[in-house]
Amino acid sequence: MHRAAILLFLAVFLAACSTETTYQGIRIEGPSKFHEDIIRALKLIEEHAPERYADLCRLVKVIRLTRRRPAPGVAAYCDGEQRIHVVSEYYYQWAQQVKVYPVAFYYMPAIIVHEAVHLLQMNEGREARSPNAELEAIQAEQSLRTRLIQWHRVVE
Repeated sequence: MHRAAILLFLAVFLAACSTETTYQGIRIEGPSKFHEDIIRALKLIEEHAPERYADLCRLVKVIRLTRRRPAPGVAAYCDGEQRIHVVSEYYYQWAQQVKVYPVAFYYMPAIIVHEAVHLLQMNEGREARSPNAELEAIQAEQSLRTRLIQWHRVVE
């Protein structure tokens, strides 16, 4: 319960400090730490999955931190309006994990790629919420995460 209260306090406090910045045409909305994390994630995508990064820059106009969670277990979602929403509850839990396990950072770029695949599906007029669409997004996410973890092992 104590941890939940702290996370709630942080969410409210940081929402009050929310700002926006733009990185390579993508507007990032949320507190400054969120901006830093998203920019770092975008740089990793650019370096390790340039084909995904090109789609992302073409299709995503906004990445924002939001309190809205459309369904249980959802960490992020896209709305079809060129926006990716990262659920604040997930983000703050993830930020705590990264402090203990730095390799956990790689989940953020993978989640962004996952949602960008859904935007690509919508942009191409394909169904973005079918089991096959979800499988395609998961495969892209896992492919990037695997590349990043392998790179991390080499860099260590």
